[in-house]
Amino acid sequence: MNRIKEIMNQPYMAYTSGRHNVPLVVWSGVFVFIFLAVFKPFEIQNLTTKQWLYFAFLAGYGFITSFSVLIMIEGVGRLLPNVFSEKNWKIKHEVAFVVSLISLITVFNYFYTVLISDLPFSSETFIFILFATVSVSFFPAVSFVMFRYVRNMRQYSRPSTVLSFERKEEIRREFIELFAENQRDSVTLSPENLLFIESDDNYSTVFFTQQNRIQKKLLRNTLTRLEAQVESIPTLRRCHRSYLVNLKKVSRVSGNAQGYRLHLHDTDEIVPVSRTYSKNIIAEL
Repeated sequence: MNRIKEIMNQPYMAYTSGRHNVPLVVWSGVFVFIFLAVFKPFEIQNLTTKQWLYFAFLAGYGFITSFSVLIMIEGVGRLLPNVFSEKNWKIKHEVAFVVSLISLITVFNYFYTVLISDLPFSSETFIFILFATVSVSFFPAVSFVMFRYVRNMRQYSRPSTVLSFERKEEIRREFIELFAENQRDSVTLSPENLLFIESDDNYSTVFFTQQNRIQKKLLRNTLTRLEAQVESIPTLRRCHRSYLVNLKKVSRVSGNAQGYRLHLHDTDEIVPVSRTYSKNIIAEL
């Protein structure tokens, strides 16, 4: 029992909003349509007497599936960013996500089926729709979770080498990689070269030095998610709702408790410090 709880609380993978979810949204609906059209489970062909609208009827179930996936990832994901963040996401959240998604599809399927077919509004009809939805969704849901697990393991794992553990740790500390929401755009740099990160809504700009020049890299990701990616860097601190700063790069501080400003080495950029973070930031400098 304790082992199960430990597994359920292990860090897992988070759903992120963005255009990279378009294939998932589209193909989830296409799969449902093709499955129903080919296998005709639960005598679905008898649910409507208008045979000329049969494929349009099946397409409705596909649309419901895609729409439900869109709501869960884009809608709920934006409403609960802290829960959906990679830092907080665990296997138990993955299970809850899949159960919630299937439940939402079931509710939509129930009302859609009753409105289109001759089935009545009743608990028996709802149980039938629930059983049908779970039966159709179970294997794709399990396959999808496993696919995401394998994909993330490949993405975040490094190839095995003959390097010693100490050397691997040394290399890991030498470079960090910041990812955008789509997990494709990224920037790799040494923590020593990172100056600060500035956020503007869902976009963040990474300021760093490279070959004695100031470089910028725009990533489509929130500051909170990027902060979770660099939590291993002890000198990188949140100093403002829109800024993360490398304290090792601070040359001097100006202003007062109502609004400090951090002046950095190698750049004329000035990083503000909000009152919320001023006490902790000034104490560490």
